[in-house]
Amino acid sequence: MTSEVAALLIVDDNEDNRYTLTRRLNREGYTNLTTAANGREALSRLTTQTFDLVLLDIMMPDMNGYEVLENVKANPALRDIPIIMISALNELDSVIRCIELGAEDYLTKPFNATLLRARVGASLDKKRLRDEVRRNLRRLEEELDAARVLQLGMLPRQFPVWSPSRPVAVHAVMRPAREVGGDLYDCFYTGDRTFCFLVGDVSGKGAPAAMFMARTRSLVRIAVDLWREWRSDEIDPAALIEMVNRELCQNNDDRMFITLFLGLIDTATGVLSFVNAGHPAPHLLCANGETRQIEAKPAVPLGIRRFARFAGRTLTIQPGDALFVCSDGVFEALNEHGDLFSMERLTGVLRAAHDAGPDELVRIVNDAVDAFTGAAPAADDITALALRWQPADSVTEHSRPGGRCMIRSIDIPIRNEISQLATVRDALDRIGDELRIPTPALMQLQVAADEIVSNVIKYAWPDGVDAEFLVRITIRPRTVTLEIIDDGAAFDPRTAPEPPPADQRPRPGGIGIHMIRKLVDDFAYQRIDGRNHTTLTKNRMAGAAQKQE
Repeated sequence: MTSEVAALLIVDDNEDNRYTLTRRLNREGYTNLTTAANGREALSRLTTQTFDLVLLDIMMPDMNGYEVLENVKANPALRDIPIIMISALNELDSVIRCIELGAEDYLTKPFNATLLRARVGASLDKKRLRDEVRRNLRRLEEELDAARVLQLGMLPRQFPVWSPSRPVAVHAVMRPAREVGGDLYDCFYTGDRTFCFLVGDVSGKGAPAAMFMARTRSLVRIAVDLWREWRSDEIDPAALIEMVNRELCQNNDDRMFITLFLGLIDTATGVLSFVNAGHPAPHLLCANGETRQIEAKPAVPLGIRRFARFAGRTLTIQPGDALFVCSDGVFEALNEHGDLFSMERLTGVLRAAHDAGPDELVRIVNDAVDAFTGAAPAADDITALALRWQPADSVTEHSRPGGRCMIRSIDIPIRNEISQLATVRDALDRIGDELRIPTPALMQLQVAADEIVSNVIKYAWPDGVDAEFLVRITIRPRTVTLEIIDDGAAFDPRTAPEPPPADQRPRPGGIGIHMIRKLVDDFAYQRIDGRNHTTLTKNRMAGAAQKQE
């Protein structure tokens, strides 16, 4: 920072002192100088102008230099401006008090030209270095934020919808402890009746772990695709993991490794084939209420020994059974007292929620961890995946003893733009095709969704405000529910006036809401934590029932 561009504020109640200091600084090349005659004027200028350094007199009437210094350091927007205290006082106590309050340096009157030049120059140099560090930190934060978005974008956020032909409902969440993390999950169908899922945890944290995580996920996907392309036999998870491990060991100069649980479910028979490479064993949540960890003795993690051998195992699950797989960040989460969440506590939470849908199960566990840890910082990434196998012939309208009907949710982020209506329509079309929802019921739900979502887009926020809200589609054996969650102005659409009789002119508003009431089977609203939750529920088979009548 050159002397010509550095902006300095001189604060002194004595005009002669201000003049003398200004002249001396001009001689040193400092031309961008501003003066203030008292503490209150100084604070006013600091809040309206930008300064690189303040020279502040201590002994002033009304508000002395100590008070000005305290006010500046208490203001987050001003606290980083360096301040040199100037005074005729030369007592050590005064110097100590100024330094303790946050002053950069201290000068005594009358001013020594050499000392003035040295201390002003040193203070500006330190500010320039601090500003450079802050700029680099901001740039790094922006890059890490972008990396976080990219990393989370690699993991599935929309999950396969339960249907008779694809009878597995699944949901997962990954919460990195830092901007980017080393945990991973994935789930996908490979073939007509094989559902693949995995959860992993890379050694270390931060960007290196995130890169290793991305590499692992890609290798598993590639290995599965190549197996299907080149071989006709069923995928052997042990052989698959051995291929991935060999690739991970290559060029692994940092000796990173990953624990991984990989499972393949035969959706026709319920046979689970799996390999556990050093990962915590999953929990099996049986439809009859029993909850336990499966016997899955961990083998060596991937990335350690290139030619390590892995043993595959099998387990037959029953209709309605669920699996919960997580990283050790869940049960090793620490509270403010240093206590672990513990595997025992996790098992208890899962046992209490054994009949919940996968998305609800993941949410319950995350909420339990958050409630336990409180304000303690996250020590490790947290990843959880839950799935439930529910063959079509086992789905009933009512909950079975110890089990619940299949529930599946899809979250769709929406911007407040009318063009975004197409996103909701497309999602409902896909669900309608997959679940064979009768056309009349699907069309009625789509019309109702268009009406309520467009109302949120148009009226929830003031004109010109860019916002985003959530449309959550929940599929149950007999119903489809749309929940629209937004942080716009509070509004209960059910309070809209009823339309007038047919022989009277319609009043503004209310017609669309009245139409929604006619199109759906349930219309609800709640205001929760500053957000509108508007819910539309439609009987999936309403059109078929009307047709039969």
